Amino acid sequence: MNPDAQLPEVYPSAADLYQRELTSLQQQSPDGSLSHPELLVAVEMLSSVVLINRALDVGDRNSMWRQLASAVTGLSNVEDEYAQRYMDELMRLKAVAREEGSDYLTWNDIQACVDQVNLTIQEEHEREWTTHLHAHVQTCTQTHVRTHAGTHMHILARMHVHTHTHTHSRTLLPRLVTIK
Repeated sequence: MNPDAQLPEVYPSAADLYQRELTSLQQQSPDGSLSHPELLVAVEMLSSVVLINRALDVGDRNSMWRQLASAVTGLSNVEDEYAQRYMDELMRLKAVAREEGSDYLTWNDIQACVDQVNLTIQEEHEREWTTHLHAHVQTCTQTHVRTHAGTHMHILARMHVHTHTHTHSRTLLPRLVTIK
């Protein structure tokens, strides 16, 4: 790296990560290159990714969370209350990456992890809400039936008598007419 470029701190041990990710960013750019400000932001983000990976390697959850929550890292939708779940899942993913021969989780890997944890938690909350709502409806229905069972039975009985009376009056009326 050119010292005159005034780039943020880089970690030489992660040179492959910087090279691979910066090349990918350049290829995604419309003109095939990154401006100096874009390069500064990209290097800052990648340095933060390196620090997250280092924290994962040694199990330093405080450093990992500090980097995950940092605006410099550029991750979106990171929720404080899900910190433990993010860290657990990132540690699991890091172990899988090591088994597959990779030294680093990329920024995209980390963002995908955050998104997946958020989705999983949202689905859990929806299931809990649905279960709670279903239980509440059942309880309300049972309470309503117990509370109003007498009233309902009385109404049903009156309807039966009323219907029964009409049925007999219709059947009796023709007989009365014929008797006269």
